[in-house]
Amino acid sequence: MWEPDLNVTPRTDDFACGTLIAEVLAPEPIGTLLFVNHLPNWQLTFEHERELQTVIAARTIEQIAEGRGFRHVVLSGDLDATPDAASVRFLRGRQSLGGISVCYRDAWGAPIPGSPDTPSLPRIRS
Repeated sequence: MWEPDLNVTPRTDDFACGTLIAEVLAPEPIGTLLFVNHLPNWQLTFEHERELQTVIAARTIEQIAEGRGFRHVVLSGDLDATPDAASVRFLRGRQSLGGISVCYRDAWGAPIPGSPDTPSLPRIRS
């Protein structure tokens, strides 16, 4: 398990912000993955801190994933920001921060197979 330090400014000292990263053994074909619980600062005026915290978390995830050969990452958490906030836009691949970029898919916006609201997709045969 990994836990990068998210106390990035003096304003973050009184809140237990954190990112926990664990290796999880999932059934094949997925295999081993990284499960991440990201909990940045919640205060509405702390977007600067959330940006710094999110970049630290993303760099740590990338280093672990590349160093250990993980292909899958599940990122969860209480991001405490609106969808248009820089920290959330960064995680969704809509802007870079701190000289890096990532792109995680938003499960809330993903279609659910078999759901009446999800259009049928053609099957590809091999």
